[in-house]
Amino acid sequence: MNNVPTYSFSRLSSFSTCPYEYYLNYVVPRNDKPFSVQNGFAEIGSFVHSLLQDYGNKEILQFELKPKFVEGFDENVPNGVKLYFGNGAYRDLTDKYREQCIDFLENFNGFPDYEQVGVEEDFKILVKINGKQTMLRGIIDCVLRDKDDNYVITDFKSKAEFKTKEELKKYTRQLYFYSLWIKYKFGKYPKTMTFLQFRIGVTTEVEFNEDDLNETLDWIYDQSEKIESETFWDAACMNLPVDKRGKEDTFYVDNLCQFRFSCKYSRHYVGSDTD
Repeated sequence: MNNVPTYSFSRLSSFSTCPYEYYLNYVVPRNDKPFSVQNGFAEIGSFVHSLLQDYGNKEILQFELKPKFVEGFDENVPNGVKLYFGNGAYRDLTDKYREQCIDFLENFNGFPDYEQVGVEEDFKILVKINGKQTMLRGIIDCVLRDKDDNYVITDFKSKAEFKTKEELKKYTRQLYFYSLWIKYKFGKYPKTMTFLQFRIGVTTEVEFNEDDLNETLDWIYDQSEKIESETFWDAACMNLPVDKRGKEDTFYVDNLCQFRFSCKYSRHYVGSDTD
């Protein structure tokens, strides 16, 4: 198994976002990596996610969710949540995001109609796609089972509403990726898959179907082949996508790229030192 490539969903998808960021993150030796930074969007998502994990593991009770969030907010989201624009200006979303999460945690009562059979389900599975062996690994936030012995994958997201069907389909690949483990462990695929978008209090449900599963398998294969044959590692900053208005979409490179201050191609580059 030592020669079998191993991929998580985030690793596969990050290549499409920015091959050079992938290169810095997964190819460059650890001691040679430039410094990386987190962002408020990810920090608040990780914090709420950790509380829901503790709740699912019965380590905290429902009435403790809100006070633990309030108490730990400043430590876990030290710089707040700020939306930066290409011109250097920003909008402070900290209060809005904090209040949205507080409202959700205050009213969240778990999954009373289901049995929770998996919390932070950590898996590694060997698959063969188009004749190629690949090791897939991941962590599933929550696995539920209903009274009819049907399984549901639930993924916690801080994301707002899905804007289009195409965007939802792109995100749903992650759940189909996870469904391979459900089939291996429980003997059948999930009946439904859901995104619990906790910040806005919305659950988006997707019915499992094998056509979309096969599309995801092809995507996994294609992504792995592209990664393994890549030599140029182009940076997203060099070829920004264009939105419906014909304007460059800079959200990712301005807010989410973990190397946005240390990548030589970034507009926010401040140097390569780790200090």
